Amino acid sequence: MARSTVKVKHLGIWSTAKFTSVFCFVFSILFLLVWGTMFAVMMLFSMILGLGLGGSKGLLGTLLGAGMGFATFAVGAVVFVVIYTVMGFVMGAIASIAFNMVVKLSGGLSFDADLETK
Repeated sequence: MARSTVKVKHLGIWSTAKFTSVFCFVFSILFLLVWGTMFAVMMLFSMILGLGLGGSKGLLGTLLGAGMGFATFAVGAVVFVVIYTVMGFVMGAIASIAFNMVVKLSGGLSFDADLETK
């Protein structure tokens, strides 16, 4: 591998925005897996508590509450993923525009890299 210095003078706005939107999409799905697991555990405990306190009369209320909780979670999850992905795209575009302006003023960003030749 050859070691050399690379200077970045421009970031593609479209490619940066695409990258950050995909990153935010993947991150939001991983976040929802954790959030969904915690939600399922809380819903289970709520159902057990509701059945324990309400007996057979509380069964309908407990099931309705669980159904409403699940529906709210599902809608919120979809909205969260969509908004987070769109905001990732927008913020990636804004960040690349700002980066390009700063790099133009400063002359570039240098870093060392190991380049592989094939």
